Amino acid sequence: MKAPSRSGIFRIAIWAVLAGAAYWMALSQRNAADIKSQSKDRKGGTALADGKSINKGRLPGILSSDPNGELARLFASDPEKGLAALEMLPPGTKAEAVYLDAFEKLAASDPARAATLALELPPGPNREAALKGLLLIWGDNDPKGLLDWAGGIADTNPDIFQKSLMQVIQGTANPALAAQYLGKISDINTRNQTIVAITHALSANDPASTLAWLNQTATGATYETSIKSLFNHFYQNDPAQAAAMLDSVNNPATRNTVMIALAGNWGQSDPQAAIAWANSLPEADASSAINSILSGWAKADPKAVLAYIQGAANPAMYSSAIPALVQSLAATDPQAALAMVNSLPEGTSKSQALNSALASIAKTDVASAWNYALSLSDSFSQNSAMHNIVTAAAASNPGQMASLIVQMPAGSAQLTAASTLSAAWVNQDTTAFNSWVNGLPEGDVRDTAITQYDATAVAGRYPLATFNKANTITNSDVRAAQLQAILTTWAVQSPQAALSALQTANLSDDQKSRLAQLPSKSTGN
Repeated sequence: MKAPSRSGIFRIAIWAVLAGAAYWMALSQRNAADIKSQSKDRKGGTALADGKSINKGRLPGILSSDPNGELARLFASDPEKGLAALEMLPPGTKAEAVYLDAFEKLAASDPARAATLALELPPGPNREAALKGLLLIWGDNDPKGLLDWAGGIADTNPDIFQKSLMQVIQGTANPALAAQYLGKISDINTRNQTIVAITHALSANDPASTLAWLNQTATGATYETSIKSLFNHFYQNDPAQAAAMLDSVNNPATRNTVMIALAGNWGQSDPQAAIAWANSLPEADASSAINSILSGWAKADPKAVLAYIQGAANPAMYSSAIPALVQSLAATDPQAALAMVNSLPEGTSKSQALNSALASIAKTDVASAWNYALSLSDSFSQNSAMHNIVTAAAASNPGQMASLIVQMPAGSAQLTAASTLSAAWVNQDTTAFNSWVNGLPEGDVRDTAITQYDATAVAGRYPLATFNKANTITNSDVRAAQLQAILTTWAVQSPQAALSALQTANLSDDQKSRLAQLPSKSTGN
């Protein structure tokens, strides 16, 4: 057979291109006709002829994310056909968005029908999106109708009922209506959570009625949490109204808690008005309230509080406010704070005030606070003060604190300080902490620091590093205990690595023999 010429090949190629173009044009026209027949005409034309017989492959690609709302409008006008089309969408967030839009549109015209269809959907993201759209629109348009429907299915669908309540409480700002349906909630935890949510939503609008409702509805921890939420709204906005409502709080313990919190907050914003209110309280309440007021006031103006206490007929009655006052005063005038501490009678209040003052001073002047603590004659007071100083300095200046600890006389106080610092420092700046530990001479301070490193960083994260450090502990008993703890943890993760490290452990042969069984025990061999 004779091969075609070059010009013949060219003509064949041209015909092929033209034939392909004609085919694709015809196909495009057919798809356009399909789209027109399958989509609702925006001017009132026909919708899908038979939603249940739609071929997914022929569903217009533009509708896979429904940017123009075609499916949503179809669903609103003909739910059965629209749902059949929705079910052909590929899974994912785009499909969820279409379901949300579709059920919002149907809920606007026929919420009961939308509710029935939503409940018939299989569990999953699309059902959740459909319910979200339903509750949003129905809750806005007819919150009572929504709650009547949701209350009717509360036993079988408690999660939907709770979401309906939340929609009415938060979305439509109608918590009073939601409160009427609480009896439909059978689960006590869900009921308590709903009470707290309703209280939070009601607080700003009608606090007195909210409090009366809580007295009838809530008990126990739920009552206390809800009362705190209610009063918290007024601590800053209207403390006088909060004070007027206190006597209506049923539970005495809750009332006292709220009163103390109110006093402290009011003391920061208007101490004179707060003190006038506190002086009108029964004597048993007045003392607690005034101390809380002074504690709050001290945060804003400690020197004014100091003058108030010093001018009082009986300064001792304000003893519980002293620690907060001293701590605030120490930040601006350390010497005045210490002078105030020294003027106090011996006792718990003085110890607490001293610790507060030294901890505050240590944040900016570690050496001064430390030297003051060392000058204390009572060992208990000294240890307590050192602990507070170390805790405060570990966050602001751990390096200087470490130097001061090394200079301390050997003994329990030094080891306690080293342990406290190490426990905080190793998490805050492991590199700097390791550098300090590596520079320490052998002895109890180094052993204590390494013990804290092992206890905090633990072998689970850095098994080899913790093992190597523990292997250098001087005290044999401490070393053995640490190595056993590390190897036990390590053996669970990597039995062979732990067994290999065990061979280099600074332990007796008998100890090694016992620990050698750990990997096989941990792995069940």
